[in-house]
Amino acid sequence: AEAWAVGFMQGVSLCHADWQPLLDDPAGAEAFRPLHLLGAEEMTEEESALVAKPAQREELAKQVPASLNAIYRFWLPRRKETLA
Repeated sequence: AEAWAVGFMQGVSLCHADWQPLLDDPAGAEAFRPLHLLGAEEMTEEESALVAKPAQREELAKQVPASLNAIYRFWLPRRKETLA
């Protein structure tokens, strides 16, 4: 999951402004958190402490599928608006 999250975060960085609505939303930011923690190039000391041990990263990896589902659901109404 870590390598995948790194690639995901690289993709987000290409159009970070487009992701801002998700990050501004409390539920969206919570869904994004495991991906950020596993894949961000830069983190705060507090964030780094959350991924310092393999067991912590494993627990975050288990959260990735639910995070992706939540992110998909967040963007779904916005996609429908764009396609209408």
